[in-house]
Amino acid sequence: MSDYDDDYYDDRYECGRWVGKRPNWFTKKWKRLPLKGKLIVFLVVIVIAFLAGRALYVRLKMHADQTQQVQEPESKSQSVSLGLKNIGEFATESAYMTVVNQTDDSKHLFSWGLPFTESKYLYSYNVVIKFGYDFTKATEDVDQESKVISVHLPETEVLSDEVDYDSLTVYEENESPLNNISLQENNDAVKQLKETAERDATNNGAMDAAQQNAVTFIRSFAKQGWPDYKVIVYDSNNQEILLPGEESQLPDGSSQSSLSSSASSSSKD
Repeated sequence: MSDYDDDYYDDRYECGRWVGKRPNWFTKKWKRLPLKGKLIVFLVVIVIAFLAGRALYVRLKMHADQTQQVQEPESKSQSVSLGLKNIGEFATESAYMTVVNQTDDSKHLFSWGLPFTESKYLYSYNVVIKFGYDFTKATEDVDQESKVISVHLPETEVLSDEVDYDSLTVYEENESPLNNISLQENNDAVKQLKETAERDATNNGAMDAAQQNAVTFIRSFAKQGWPDYKVIVYDSNNQEILLPGEESQLPDGSSQSSLSSSASSSSKD
């Protein structure tokens, strides 16, 4: 049995009993086929495999092209957003002001001050004023062809004004027992204190600093997702905001607005 080639012969059974091995059909046909015929069969197999592979490649390529054609219009039509509106209110400048205030009150009779009724306080508080923007009111546009991001800011706002009551410094205190300062007068004094702090901070350029810091923040924010894009920021008057020493980034150089000019206009207001 070891003299038989298992690949060349099939087992032969008669009446359920093994009687030997015989050549299988394919092996006998292949053995009888001349060399030229074998070469032809080999070439036919190669051609069939090539055509099948080519057909599969063409089919896959057509499917990929169709998928790309469907996806390209969708990507172009999608709106791109920086996500600034998700930030909400954001303070870009904090001003720390020390405001000296005076509360002076006395009883009057026919416009004449009554003696021994004068109450006077001279004191100071530290006030923290935060300037910034409500970014839900900002508008943005991303031009993917020219790679330009345009952001239009709303007006700069005073987001908060907080009095540090622990910072109280009293310079003069004179309260008459005949004329105590009321709670309403204290509230009015605090309100006046905040208004003075806001006005002084604005005159000292805090609002313009808030605008400048907003531009720096927006550019850094945009560079995280679009490092190759140019960022142009506009104020509420649709004027380009330029940092000190910068030139207009617009193609024609129009709509320029330096911080110095905006500062002068705000101070005039």
